[in-house]
Amino acid sequence: MTRRFAATATLLTALFLTSCASPPQQVDARPRFHEAASTDVVLRHYRWAHVNITQPEYREDGYLVSVTGDTVGFALERLHPKHDLAVVVLGWAYAQQDLDKLVGDWKRVLFAQGFRRVVCLRAGRDKSVDGLLIIDDTKQSDDAPIRTAGS
Repeated sequence: MTRRFAATATLLTALFLTSCASPPQQVDARPRFHEAASTDVVLRHYRWAHVNITQPEYREDGYLVSVTGDTVGFALERLHPKHDLAVVVLGWAYAQQDLDKLVGDWKRVLFAQGFRRVVCLRAGRDKSVDGLLIIDDTKQSDDAPIRTAGS
């Protein structure tokens, strides 16, 4: 009886220890953005007819105002931000070819406004841009942007 009990206890202990083991977690090593403190402008792109400027906030009568791709320049002129770093937050559901076109379009729009650096990020769960996945960063040079997500 004690042998049977010892064997059962040993088997249950081994089963318990192996069932608690978890598979190794994969670490996402793709580059993340950590420069919110030095960002001059944050634009949240939902579609070209609906863009929100959330830093500095673009408001009228206390309400956040949406701008379009055609009126973003006018809105930025009214806000008078510094022109060192602009961040564009794009949705997570875009196909790669659509994303490539959006990134190129945003770089053209923001460079035309005089920004020195444009970073495009993949949208996340909260409002902060710190920690978001970098899609494109023109930091290295204007001719050779850093391609990261999906390239």
